[in-house]
Amino acid sequence: MPRCSKVSPAASRSKPMTEPSANSLTDEEQALWHAIKMLGDEACQAVGRDITARTALSGADFAILSRLDELGDGRLAQRDLLASLGWDKSRVSHQLRRMEERGLVTRDQIEGAACATLTEAGAQALALTRPVHAAAIRERALQHVRPEERDALIAVARRIAAAVKK
Repeated sequence: MPRCSKVSPAASRSKPMTEPSANSLTDEEQALWHAIKMLGDEACQAVGRDITARTALSGADFAILSRLDELGDGRLAQRDLLASLGWDKSRVSHQLRRMEERGLVTRDQIEGAACATLTEAGAQALALTRPVHAAAIRERALQHVRPEERDALIAVARRIAAAVKK
């Protein structure tokens, strides 16, 4: 059975440039798009793996607990979690159910809105995980950005984020 192989970014740059077309990306555009995806997807996945390996939380647990703490002072409506995470309703609902079973959050209805609340156990787990999260971000991403590149990277990320929100 044939296996799929992962093509390295260097290998994709060695291909001859294609002519621009309204129907497809040029090789240079494709390489840039893959670089943008890699920055977000692979860095976040690596940080999530580090959190899972070093703590009792998953990356998804940490994402929810940190948002409950930072955005809602311990409590948020599920719709606000959806908006802040960019996840679909089903994923948030299933994740909250699993976290509730482990005592990290409670769920209830307030004025017809589904809400999640950080428990004491969740707050303790979050406090223990924050240093791991910070170290993973520094190790996996920040240390690889030179000081002279930081402002440009931030500016590009902000422009892209603004464009995709339109």
